[in-house]
Amino acid sequence: MGQKLLPLGCLLIAAGTQPNTVLAREEPQNYKLDGRYFQAVNPQAEAIAVEKSISKPTDIEVIIARRVDGRAVSYFGDVHPSYFGNVVKALARAKQGHPVVTEVLTQV
Repeated sequence: MGQKLLPLGCLLIAAGTQPNTVLAREEPQNYKLDGRYFQAVNPQAEAIAVEKSISKPTDIEVIIARRVDGRAVSYFGDVHPSYFGNVVKALARAKQGHPVVTEVLTQV
């Protein structure tokens, strides 16, 4: 079977309890790793550090890729070093991160 491209507005990946960072190995030109987790980037697509193992980080960093056309890829839950470990932290991350995602979406 050949590949099939489907248009989509949003893609959600349920990754389980271990960081599923296969995407970084499959597309190293687009996604980088910071240890066991995806590397966060700022709006200019420059690598930035995130606070590890904390449920309420000072800065909400949820973007792992920023394309030239303005599109971005965000990450939450067990693939994020601030919020790994349980579903409560993952939900907290979504609550804190949605303003960042909303801001990026308004720029596209």
